[in-house]
Formats: sequence, structure tokens, C-alpha cells
Amino acid sequence: MYAEVAPCLRLPYTFGIFDYSIPEALASGISHGQIVEVTFRGRRIPGVVMRLKETTELKRLPLPIKRVLSPGAALTPEQLTLAEYISTEYCAALGTTMNSFLPHTTVGELKTLPEVAVKKAVASAPQSLVLRGMPEMVLQYLEKDIRDMIQNGRQVLLLLPELWQDGMWKDLLRLSDSPVRIFSTQKPADFFASWRAIASGKATMILGTRSAILSPFRDLSMIIVADEGNENHKQIEPSPRYHARDLAFKVAGLTGARVICTSIAPCPETMQRTRLGQAEYHDLFPAGPLNARLTIIDRESERRRANEWRPISEAVIDSIADRAKTGKVFVFLNKLGFAKSLSCRDCRYLFVCPQCASVLTYHKDPVSLFCYHCQESSPYPLACPKCSGARLGFGAAGVERLEEEISRLLPNLSLVRIDSLTDSSSPEAREKIQQSRVILGTKRALSSLPWEEVRAVVVLGIDNALRIPEFRAHERSLALLTLFSAGERELIIETSLPDHSVFRALCGSFEDWLNHELEERKAWNYPPYVRLMKIIVQDRVRVKAFKDAESLVAKFKNHGGVSVSTPMPQSPEYQWGIYRFGVLLRLPPGTSPRSLPFSRLVPDEWLIDIDPESIA
Repeated sequence: MYAEVAPCLRLPYTFGIFDYSIPEALASGISHGQIVEVTFRGRRIPGVVMRLKETTELKRLPLPIKRVLSPGAALTPEQLTLAEYISTEYCAALGTTMNSFLPHTTVGELKTLPEVAVKKAVASAPQSLVLRGMPEMVLQYLEKDIRDMIQNGRQVLLLLPELWQDGMWKDLLRLSDSPVRIFSTQKPADFFASWRAIASGKATMILGTRSAILSPFRDLSMIIVADEGNENHKQIEPSPRYHARDLAFKVAGLTGARVICTSIAPCPETMQRTRLGQAEYHDLFPAGPLNARLTIIDRESERRRANEWRPISEAVIDSIADRAKTGKVFVFLNKLGFAKSLSCRDCRYLFVCPQCASVLTYHKDPVSLFCYHCQESSPYPLACPKCSGARLGFGAAGVERLEEEISRLLPNLSLVRIDSLTDSSSPEAREKIQQSRVILGTKRALSSLPWEEVRAVVVLGIDNALRIPEFRAHERSLALLTLFSAGERELIIETSLPDHSVFRALCGSFEDWLNHELEERKAWNYPPYVRLMKIIVQDRVRVKAFKDAESLVAKFKNHGGVSVSTPMPQSPEYQWGIYRFGVLLRLPPGTSPRSLPFSRLVPDEWLIDIDPESIA
């Protein structure tokens, strides 16, 4: 008797499953989905039994399974099918994929895993639903169904792009006495406890980030994908680079659950599903313009009038002071630190990270330069390393500098700053938020805001997001601005691009914007009209990395049905001694990446990203 085993180890994407012989002493105790210990390249590691068979195609006798680690099947048949799907669809080794499914725990704890229930064949999943609305609108629409499911012991999964957004869904979580949280950065003991609760069926309300979709559900009935277009639903590193929203549809097909995609502005790919009849669509917002109370402040006109550069214009300061008389004002700037860059005024030298060449962010408290790619901090320089000049200047203002400027110009207004570097969850911090008239923050502030008291939102620095050469840039900006303007709040935007299409869309309907966006994507050959695949070529020598990327482009040009771009530097281009260039492939919709000749063209050290969130 033999078993096909996927070693739980990060392996090159060309690796599949391996045959192992089953010793007679273990013959009656081995089943699909069971965790066993096998020898792989001289090491003893856990592996998952994928299938049992009577014969092997190997010419030599396979190595024997050493011992059984879990008392029964630790993974459901649905998980095994999902793992093979991910391995094929996202070009990852099955062992690498399987490593993402198991809790990272001790062998002793593995022996206490509950045996998963083998479900009977399920009927086809109910039609998916796309809801456009705020979290509270979504809850009102779904509350009765969710209550019934939880009372009947069925499981509901809420997938969040980031954990800090759980505050926006607190009313939903209250529907269960003990919601279970599961996410990859949990302590191993906590993750293992959550994993067991889900597998045993004790957890009915499950909250998690993208990896939660891989859990061993016992009776899953609904998957709510919150903010479904958010880029954080996409796994980047390590492989497999899946998208949680797309896996939700696959899991629904395996378990009979219903997928609910929610967003303030659903992405064009999801909306295309509704137009093709693959999902139902309900707009929970009232009919009319996205925002009827929109004020645009032309930054260039303000700069010319003041005849100087200021971190914040006089018109914005006047707007904050005026609106703060009758309610709270939220000032949004998605830039951490005091300044986004530091440079020499004499020779124009720009301080960058020595590891990845990304521009360093200057922080004033404490004084340091920080790289948000490598998470490395550097001391503040006393002089320019190129010309020894001491005249160092700051780049675009961050929230620390803005906090300083607003406090100086409006000393009588109470102000609080909320970002990833400040505390917003303690009782003292919450009290300070309640007492403050002006709240300054980044995206991290969104779940901590008392939205019902916010009269106006002032948006600064939006031009950077609109100028990014990415095909998703406009949809993300529109979703963010729509969130700010919900609830009849006044939206004040300072920009150098007053006639931008995103601002025009705020004065129109979501359907008008969607039609325009789909037309542009079709014209420029972007999803949902093609499937994107990005191959990142890497090498320690820049010239070699670029030439290898050019060679890859030439080879793919001869492959029918595939459109290929010229090599593009990635962001960052240089990191940890490695230069990176991306080659973007456009495939016909529905094309399986495995149909392309990977094994001959893409070495294991290069990266493959299917359905990438960005092109650079």
C-alpha cells in the first residue's frame, strides 16, 4: 500500500506530491487528510496524505512513512481539493501550499487535533451576492439570515483585509456570544486554539484575514468578504499568492456556502460578475450622486496666491476652523512621519535605504529615518554623505508635521492624531478622541472614528494616489472618498488636479463611473477582459536581471494568445542585494497559468504572481 504525500515544506513551484510506502503496522491507521511524518532530503518533516493507492510508478521502493502525527484526518476533503486548486491556479508547490493550511505547532499538539467530519455531498452553492454599502447597511440587510445561521450552529466567516477594521464590524460580531479570531500573526497557541474551535464546529462566528479562508470549516454557510476590492485580500509573500475573494468563490462551491462581497465601491471585476449573471447585486445607498456636498480646493491656486509653499493651505485651515464650530472634523493624510523624504539642498542628494533604495521617511519623534519596505531604522544624518553639506531639507509633509502646523495655526482647537504609531484603543485614547474637535490620521484611524459626530472630512495628499501608474489607482481612490462622504458628511479635497475623473465621478452615479472604468480597461487590455500574470525576474547583477527579463519577453512572444509587456522595474527595484524586473503577461480570461511552459522558461528563484494587484 502506498500514499501520495505533500511534504509541509516550502519547495520550488515545480515540485508536486511524493510516493511513500505504508508500513504494515500503520496500514489500518492511514487516511486521506491525515498528518504523518516522512523523510524528505534527509530530514523528518510533517506531510499530508493526499491519496492512497495500491501501486507506485517509481522504479525503486519509496521511503516508508515514519509515523502518524494526527489521530485521524486533520484536513477536510474540501481543504485537500482547495489545496490542489491553489497549487495549480497560483503556480505553487503543493507542499508549499499545504504548509499554509496547517497550524504551526508542536508534534504533541498535533496529536490532539480533532478528526474532521467528512461532509456528505453538498448541493450547489447559492448565488453569490454583491452589496454596495457601509458595514452598518450590510448588517441591517443580512442580520436576520446571520442570526438564524448562528442559532442553528452553522458557521459564518467574516474576511477582513486588515484586522484593525474589526471596529467597523463590531455590531456584526455582537451577534455571536464568542466570535473566534484567526489570522496568521497570532501566537501559535492562540492560532491552534482557534483552528481547533473551527474544526470542531464550536466556532460559529469566525473573524479573520485572508488566511482564514483556508480553515477546516465544519458547516460553513456564509462567507462575507468585507471591502472586497482591498489590496490586502491578496497574499504577496510568501507563496502561494492567492486572492482571498477569489478563493471564497471556490470554497463556496466546495461547501455550499454563500459568498457576500461587500464594498462601498465594488471593484470592476466583481461588478462584471453581476453583469454576466454570476452574482446578484444590491445597491444599499440611496439613489443619486455619490456626494452632493463636495468642495474642491485648488492647491496650485492657493500656492500662487500665498506666493510660498506651505504644508497646509490657508483655505484648508479656514475650512477646518469653520466646520469644527458645529462638529468634529477628520483630516486625512495617508503619510506617516514628519516628512516623506530628506534631501541635501546643496547637491540634491536623496537619502534612501541601503538595502532596497526606497526613499527614507523622516520621523521627528523620535528623530530617525525609517524604511517602510525593510522596516529598518537609521539615525538622523548630521551632514550630506555626498557633499558634506549641512543644509538638509524635508520633502512632502507627513501627519507628524501636519499635527504641528494645525496646532500652531489653530491653537484653540483640541486635536488628536491617530495612526499606526499612536495608541487609539486604550480608554485614555478613546476619551481623548471624544473630546477632540479635530482628528488627524491615516487609514488606521478609520475604525477608531466616532463617525456619527464627524461633520466634515478634509482629504490631503490624494494626488499621489491618483498619479500612481496603476490600473486600480482610480477605483481605490473612489472607494476611499465614497467612505468619507457617506452619511451626508461634507467632503473637502485639496488637490492640484481639480478636474480629475475621480472627482467628477463623486458628483455623478456609481454606475456612470463603472461604465467609464470598464470602457477604459477594455481599451487598455486590463481585467476583467484579460487575466494578468506577473513574473518577477531576480538577480544580484542588475544588467543580468534586465537581460534575463528581455529574454523571457522574447520567448513568450512566440506563445499564441499571450500578450507580453517590456520589462518594468519593480517597487522596490533593489532589495537585500537583489535587482527585480517584472514581465507582465496578458492571458485570455479563464486561462490556466499551468498551460504555459513554465518549467522551461521560469527558474525557481524567480517569482510568479497570478492576478497581481499592481503592475510595478
